Amino acid sequence: MVVVGALAFPVMVLREQGIGSWVLWVELPVLILGSGSVCLYFVLAQREVGNSWIRTLLRAPALMALGAGLALSNSVAVVRGLAGSVGSFVRTPKSAATASVSTATAPAAYRPPFDWLLLAEVGAALGFALAWWSALNEGMWLGLPILSLFVAGYGYVSALGLSQVWRARHGMRA
Repeated sequence: MVVVGALAFPVMVLREQGIGSWVLWVELPVLILGSGSVCLYFVLAQREVGNSWIRTLLRAPALMALGAGLALSNSVAVVRGLAGSVGSFVRTPKSAATASVSTATAPAAYRPPFDWLLLAEVGAALGFALAWWSALNEGMWLGLPILSLFVAGYGYVSALGLSQVWRARHGMRA
């Protein structure tokens, strides 16, 4: 999904300029296999929990956007796992977890790191927003739906990450 997103706008520009008209025959199967399988997974998962077909189809774009937004962190996790990098399990402190810790001091002790992955997600959100705006201005209508999914997904994931960091730094509970 990360590769599909990264190549979406350059391929749109090539196709619009007439340079890569043959690219459609490569792009279409990759897009169908890449996003079609994810869409099918989300639709079947929603049906399994008992949602109606209408509700399932209405939720599919939001779920696909969320999947696109999580693609970068999921890809990093897969690469780390394949490389044998085992992360450490860190339990997040809870309020009133023990009698010796007061609820007033527990949230201040935990500060989530402001890591490079969050910066990459914010950068991806801004980059896809710029690509979306450029596609809109150039009249590349066919690419707008897929770019919209990436803008919404990365925008949502980065907004959540930034809000968690901001709340932790200001001593607020989530």
